This record gives sequence, C-alpha cells and structure tokens, in this order.
Amino acid sequence: MTEPVPLDSISLPPPRLDPQLLRELDKFGGAVVNATPRARTIHAYGKSYKDLVRLRRGEVKHPPDVVVFPGSEAHIVELFRWANQHGAALIPFGGGSSVTSGVEPHGDQPTLTMDLARLNQVVRIDTVSQTVTAQAGLLGPALERAVNERELTLGHFPQSFEFSTLGGWIATRSAGQTSVGYGRSKRWSKRCAS
Repeated sequence: MTEPVPLDSISLPPPRLDPQLLRELDKFGGAVVNATPRARTIHAYGKSYKDLVRLRRGEVKHPPDVVVFPGSEAHIVELFRWANQHGAALIPFGGGSSVTSGVEPHGDQPTLTMDLARLNQVVRIDTVSQTVTAQAGLLGPALERAVNERELTLGHFPQSFEFSTLGGWIATRSAGQTSVGYGRSKRWSKRCAS
C-alpha cells in the first residue's frame, strides 16, 4: 500500500494569471482571494473515487489558478464580468462533493474557482407557506437544523447530505436514497426560479 502524499508537498503548475490580474481580483471589496498551493489543491477535484485516488497520489495536473470566496451576490456578478473580460473560466464550488468532475478545471484558459462557503446564511423561513430563502453555500445539515427549529424538514437527504450545499442540490437537481415525494430537489427547486 502506498502512503498518501501530504497535500502541502504536492507540486502544482504555476497560476496562469499574472500578478496584475490577481491584484484586480482584490478590488471586489470583501471577496477573499486565495492562490496558495493548498487552496488550489483542495479545489482541484471533487469526491469521486478517481478524484480521491489522484489526490492521494499527489497527481494534480490542472488545479484552478486561484480560489475566490465571494461574500455577496454583488461579488459574484463582478466575478462573472471579470472572468468574461479576461477570458477566464469560472467554476462554482459548494461543498466539493461532486462525483462527476464538475469542479475540475479543464482546458487551457485561466480558471477561477468560486467557493461559495461564505454565502451560507438562511435569509428567511416562512412557516405559513413552508418556504425557505437561503444562500447557495449553505451546507445541508445547517439548513435542515434551521428548518427543524420551526418544526419543518426539507425531506431531502442525498448521500452527500453532510458535505453538500443547497446551491449544489439545485444545480444538479439532486435526489437521494431517502428523498421520496417532496424530498427531490427537482420538485422544490422549481419554486426557486419562479
């Protein structure tokens, strides 16, 4: 059995963004920008078996060039504008539980991973209409606890429940082994768009 390579000793290609472009990202007032090797490594893969094996071996050939942690919807809008202006790819990252290579950078263009961890608040719970307004980076257990305090439940428990986010559930139209009836995000996320 081969021992795993420590994360901090994994050799990465240098970021494809020059220092001037990295400084531009700092202008988004409150968005946290992280181009450290550790942040880039952690955000290079999801959690499929293939991803975990490559990470254990220290094989990270295409990490994101920078990880940005927006703190507001306005930051996200500015990141999209910036990425479009500079021809960069922008990958959303919630809990990182992807098993479909959805968070893995591909191609030759500079890549920013947009980690939504700071957008993790319940905005409003309406017990009369039984609706919740919450930010996309909120992890499943935190959201379930918030609605449980109002004697409600999401009814949505995918296998990745404790590591996945509301935004990820909606983006992937997720379901799970105990997500029958109202528990499939496909059913309740339709209301989010209307």
